[in-house]
Amino acid sequence: MVLPYRLNAFNTLGEGDQMLLRQYRFPHQYSDGETLVTSRSNNSDEWSPEYFEKWFGGFNEIIGETFNYWLQLEDKKKILTFLKRVMKADEGINWTGWRILATQVNGYPVFVHQLFARNPKGHTRVYSGNQLAPNVKKI
Repeated sequence: MVLPYRLNAFNTLGEGDQMLLRQYRFPHQYSDGETLVTSRSNNSDEWSPEYFEKWFGGFNEIIGETFNYWLQLEDKKKILTFLKRVMKADEGINWTGWRILATQVNGYPVFVHQLFARNPKGHTRVYSGNQLAPNVKKI
């Protein structure tokens, strides 16, 4: 379970550890025949200032609240495209959902990005946003 998104909670003095920034069609639990991949921004060379400059065009840094704002406002399909590129996701998989979390390591923001591929014949329940989703803590 993760914390729901709270504006301004994700900073060096905030309580944004394991905070959900946004999710779209993401499961609480998943079944056989489904795929879930995870990566962290501090373990990926694509999460460099140069990459963000290229992707966002004009931003010098995309960290903390700036990235959070973009996630809250951006179209879900564009976020999926962004995550597939950053994670170098297998294009042969039909990714049906995603989730982005924030955590902190030594006071610096780290983004946890996940892609999910639902089994087309399965019945896994998925959730968008953080309202009433069982994979988000109630606070």
